[in-house]
Amino acid sequence: MASTASATKSADNGSTRERLTEAAHQAVDQASEKAARIEDGVKSAAENMQSKARMAKTKAQKRGEELTTGLRGYVDERPLTALAIAFGAGIVISSLLRR
Repeated sequence: MASTASATKSADNGSTRERLTEAAHQAVDQASEKAARIEDGVKSAAENMQSKARMAKTKAQKRGEELTTGLRGYVDERPLTALAIAFGAGIVISSLLRR
C-alpha cells in the first residue's frame, strides 16, 4: 500500500510540475506579446516625432531664408538707415556688456 501511495504522490508532483511549467510558459509568452506591443508603440511615436522635427526644421530654414532676403532688400534700398540702425545696436550692446 505504501508503494501505491508513493506512486500516486509522484504522479501528482509530476502533473503539478507540468502545470506550473505550462503556466510559466504562458506568462512569458504574454509578457513577450505585451513588450512587442509597447515596442511598436514607442517606435511609432519616435517616427512621428522625427517627422515633426523634420517639418519644423524645414519651416525654420524657409523662414530664415525669407528674413535674410527681406533684410538684404532693406539694406539695398536704405543703406544709410541700415548703417545707422547697426551703429545704434552696437552702442546699446557694448554698453550692456560693460556692466
